Amino acid sequence: MTTNQRIKSTVTGDLVMAFERICLEQFECILDGKNHKYNRLFDKLMIVSDELKLRDEMQALLPFLNHKNRQVRYQAAMATLLLRLRVPKKRSTS
Repeated sequence: MTTNQRIKSTVTGDLVMAFERICLEQFECILDGKNHKYNRLFDKLMIVSDELKLRDEMQALLPFLNHKNRQVRYQAAMATLLLRLRVPKKRSTS
């Protein structure tokens, strides 16, 4: 089974936990100066975020805006930024 097939079969709750775990690992990389590992983790984070976007489940990351770890808060804020800016389109009545 490929990574793409695995992520598509993963439930949303597990994706959210993976998002948090990756962010926490990134935080450790920042502290330890492991830039290469941080970059690899960023790629994984984007895969998780993209899958959540495809499922229209980005709101599942909103609780992380109050997380105790600043890296989790930052990544959640960046991932959910567009949710706050999303304005419903008005339908014309013509």
